[in-house]
Amino acid sequence: MVKMIMTKVQNDAIDFEAEHILIKGAPGSGKTTVLLYKLLKLMKTNPEAKILMITYNKTLTKYVKDFFESKGEATEGITISTFHGWGWRLLLKMNGRKPNSSPKTVDEAFEEIYSQRKKVSKHRFYKEDKFKKFLEEEVQWIKGQGIDNLEDYKQVKRSGRNARLSQEDRKEVYRFLEAFDSLLAKKGIIPFDDYANILSGRIDEIPSNFKYDFILIDEAQDLNQSELSLLRKLNPKSLVVSADMGQKIYKTDFTWKSVGINVVGGRTKSLEEMHRSCVEVVKLAQPLYKKNLSIGSNKQADDKEELLMPTRESGIPPELHVYKDTTAEFQGVAASVNEIWRSSKRDITIGILVRNVKSLYALKRVLPPNLPVEIINKDDGNSLKPGIKLVTMHSAKGLEFDVVFIVRLTEGNLPYLTKEMDKEDVEEAAQSDRRLLYVSMTRAKHQLVMTTYGDKRSRYLDELNPEDYKLKRK
Repeated sequence: MVKMIMTKVQNDAIDFEAEHILIKGAPGSGKTTVLLYKLLKLMKTNPEAKILMITYNKTLTKYVKDFFESKGEATEGITISTFHGWGWRLLLKMNGRKPNSSPKTVDEAFEEIYSQRKKVSKHRFYKEDKFKKFLEEEVQWIKGQGIDNLEDYKQVKRSGRNARLSQEDRKEVYRFLEAFDSLLAKKGIIPFDDYANILSGRIDEIPSNFKYDFILIDEAQDLNQSELSLLRKLNPKSLVVSADMGQKIYKTDFTWKSVGINVVGGRTKSLEEMHRSCVEVVKLAQPLYKKNLSIGSNKQADDKEELLMPTRESGIPPELHVYKDTTAEFQGVAASVNEIWRSSKRDITIGILVRNVKSLYALKRVLPPNLPVEIINKDDGNSLKPGIKLVTMHSAKGLEFDVVFIVRLTEGNLPYLTKEMDKEDVEEAAQSDRRLLYVSMTRAKHQLVMTTYGDKRSRYLDELNPEDYKLKRK
């Protein structure tokens, strides 16, 4: 096994042993790398041990498997999975049948209950469709917190816009939740959001082959309280989590204490150097990180707020390309990518990051056919091999590329806005997508190119220091 050069702090984190361990640090500090080498060490020193590694998404799961393949390491005895993938297989084992967790069937059940409640209730939640999204997110939050009765829900403290929920509001939310759960049970549907609570309630029934000596969790900040609590309840010899609250892009709400994970004192290993992105990229992205810290709580109480400058040598100054329209933008991106690839030694990775899957295929159609282009998703593509990689911004989390293009930085797309949103919805979306953009920018190792068109430029571009990037009008 060829081991990359690690810093003393990283090696200390790899070698450290405890029942609970937190590895934290900014993007590019090597959290995932440390976790992978810690897993490799566990495999070598505990060849008979059962090990589970939970990843943030299926794309990252594939990245981890590709990483081990590149090292010539077999992973047959190791379980590498998303939480939902692992939970699905466990429920299949325990119930003897495949869980029906299709998002389409869950959405249809939600719509059915919403329509029913709209007919019989005079509550404000059913007077405007904008509240439909709120109900969906609030139901997810309740399940994610493991709340299973109205009294607990009425007593729990909320923050932000949800702090203004009245007792009557909470009663109606819970009425909706109970009706929704009743319909799901009747139809035999088990949403992903229910996996953790169902399994926690049946913890004594979990078979031994789904219990582990070691559990490692990457990007733990995007799991919810119920999911983290369940993994802790499996009672492994050691539970290792890596996290950066500044990269949280899903709505979760927990503290390490609330999920029973003790990471105080020496159990927390802070990686205080950034090894991925060049100084120019980090400097450009800093205002986004700082703004989110100033307007909302997005971190554990002991998280540091300062941003660390990278150790990597200087790269190419970031660029913002402004095109006349969306067609010109896609064609311009294709031309720029082709130029960079042709002038390279064909040994680099170029990541093209977009907001949605539809844009992935639209871009692939305009890229020159003789380029080594592949779409990175849960099943296909290898982000480690040289070439051009098309990937959504959400799926790019945890990955890295020599060159990154972030395409269609336009208002409405980033942040993603709809006409149904009120002022508070827009503010919430803006904060969430600001984190998403920050995470996307810090995927770049040497070069970052952002693109937009016309007068639709994203508000986030106005938050960046214009002295930190080159503006090119195409």
